[in-house]
Amino acid sequence: MIPPFLPLINTDPAPELEHTTELIERIKWDVEDAKDHLLEAKCMQAFYANKDHGQEDIFKVGDKVMLSTLHHWREFTANDPSCIAKFIPCFDGPYNIVNSMPEFSAYTLDLLNSLNIFPTFHASQLKHFMENDGLLLWKMMDCWKMMDCCMTLEGLEEYTIERILDK
Repeated sequence: MIPPFLPLINTDPAPELEHTTELIERIKWDVEDAKDHLLEAKCMQAFYANKDHGQEDIFKVGDKVMLSTLHHWREFTANDPSCIAKFIPCFDGPYNIVNSMPEFSAYTLDLLNSLNIFPTFHASQLKHFMENDGLLLWKMMDCWKMMDCCMTLEGLEEYTIERILDK
């Protein structure tokens, strides 16, 4: 006989076990559903991030490239307080490519004078180097000499100011 002061305990574990098993299965289903939604969101983000990206340049070993100075602006302005970052050239170089890893869009440059900079850069920081044509300026000056003095390069008329009437 059970003493009257002890509560009665249900000794059949079947209903609680079924409820617990159902709860665990529901949690597993919710976790898998959340993983699917995260993967879908990741794919959509990648799609919209890459939608406007153009074809990137592929460089070979031995190519001459120009390096973006955007990451050096703080160093340039820190050395001299009178330096203004907007007057710093946008690209520096030319540098030779010594190692090419196009599958990672990474290229190693021959940086002889810069010992504090890691020499591997992303392709977005580089652009092809094109040498100046020294004769092009003289050819253009010859053309300007032959043109009528009151015509511009675009073929528009140019006028000379004789005096300013009002401010």
